[in-house]
Amino acid sequence: MKELLRKIMRRVIRHGMRVLHRLAMWNDAIEPWTFDEARVRENAKKYGTLSCRVGRRIIEVPVRNEFGHCYPAYATDVVDRLFEIKSEDLVVDVGGGGNPLKRANLVVDLFPADTTHRGVPLKLYPHQRFVQADVENMHDVFKDKSVDFLFSQQTFEHLDHPDVACEEIMRVAKRGFLDVPRMATDLHIGHREHKWLIDWVDGVLVFRRKPVINQGSPIFGLHPLLAFYNDDRVGLWLEYYYRNISCVQLLWADRFRYKIIE
Repeated sequence: MKELLRKIMRRVIRHGMRVLHRLAMWNDAIEPWTFDEARVRENAKKYGTLSCRVGRRIIEVPVRNEFGHCYPAYATDVVDRLFEIKSEDLVVDVGGGGNPLKRANLVVDLFPADTTHRGVPLKLYPHQRFVQADVENMHDVFKDKSVDFLFSQQTFEHLDHPDVACEEIMRVAKRGFLDVPRMATDLHIGHREHKWLIDWVDGVLVFRRKPVINQGSPIFGLHPLLAFYNDDRVGLWLEYYYRNISCVQLLWADRFRYKIIE
């Protein structure tokens, strides 16, 4: 009975991931994608890997996959190795919350005590300094192009005015990296604190005002249960091996293009 249930859950998960893939990559002629360990091994051999700690395990994450560069942004203790940051660079994490980029010198967050948005307490490494500031207005904190590299993950979907924030980070930083949930991911998994559906369309970071507050679909809302019945591959695929499908990942220099759709 238990094995039958496992098989059923695996089929449900694979079908759900195909749907997610088709929604996220609808404008590209890409073959349907599923859980394929052989393809991960092939990508690792072809492109090289980054060693990431997941709980008590160390996994090797290919730095590229069949869809392009893949940045395991949750692995904030090592992902900076993919950004070509110099030892003397001033690095800032905006919205670092409970998992700041370890390489960052400064961690900027608007809510040092309130955990509503992030769900966990603020965390700082011993070498880091905390700065309370709003990413939409950092004029009192940073001069123009005073930051060498700006890192931000899972933050811009929470903002009231992401267009203002985009201009602000381009004002203060010479280059940077943004990691935000892709629209299809947010529609499936959902989070009531997210205010925007975000996608990368024809070289433009597009923010669409969320029409409703959602908590995700019934299937993906059971993430922990599904992960248990599928050997934890749901989380590994979404958050590490194929994060460039579940999230928009933008490594930018000087400026990038964005668009707001209310």
